[in-house]
Amino acid sequence: MFCSRLCGRRVTYARYRKERVAAAVAWARANPTMRAAITNQNKARRRQWVQTNPGSVGVSSRDWVKVVRHYRHHCAYCGGNKGGIHMDHVIPISRGGRHAIGNVLPACQTCNLSKGAKLLAEWKRR
Repeated sequence: MFCSRLCGRRVTYARYRKERVAAAVAWARANPTMRAAITNQNKARRRQWVQTNPGSVGVSSRDWVKVVRHYRHHCAYCGGNKGGIHMDHVIPISRGGRHAIGNVLPACQTCNLSKGAKLLAEWKRR
């Protein structure tokens, strides 16, 4: 029926997206304490991951401001700044990258969210 399993998943997602989003929103409204607990758990997990990553020295706010100013408050990848500027790890932390000033660049929301946990070469290839 579809050319691949991925293609079938995309069609199914597009077909039922509204219902799934509505169900997720309804659940979040009905369970605010559970949603907050899950959010806090994810934040704590991310914080621990960043802190225990070998070679991570952290990114001071002063250094981050310098990098953003260097790129004139624009995305390092596309040059835009729609959706605000995000801190993007060039080599994602989940792939062994460090949380250090040499591994972060300013990215617009669109570029940062589409890049996700991909390496720069993988992301540009798409």
